[in-house]
Amino acid sequence: MPFCHFTIKASRTALRFRNFVRKGFRLKPQTLGQHLLTRRLVLKLTQKEVAARLNTLREHYERWERDEVEPTASFWPRLIGFLGYYPGADKTPADCVLKARRMLGLSQYAFGRRVKAIAKDVREWEHGESE
Repeated sequence: MPFCHFTIKASRTALRFRNFVRKGFRLKPQTLGQHLLTRRLVLKLTQKEVAARLNTLREHYERWERDEVEPTASFWPRLIGFLGYYPGADKTPADCVLKARRMLGLSQYAFGRRVKAIAKDVREWEHGESE
């Protein structure tokens, strides 16, 4: 019928963005898993490829991406390198202590030895219980 002719136009960028959103892409990721998923989608990598880059098992990476578990301290420098930034907040002194420890890839015990404190003090700093 002549009155039913219409054309739908959409840019490739809009369609690509829609596919990203369907897969879980977020403009403002909040958790580590959301940051990892967003970065992986932007780079068009599979979980297996990212796990190989991070030198871990795909199952471990998958759990991080789903926010089921937190990575151990030794993996944080590689995660920060993969993301290109630190995914957490650094608004309070407690956040800054946690960020410094994670960027170095140290446990609370090892970080405490570096700054000449005990692990209990480091834990209290990170939780904001003392300064």
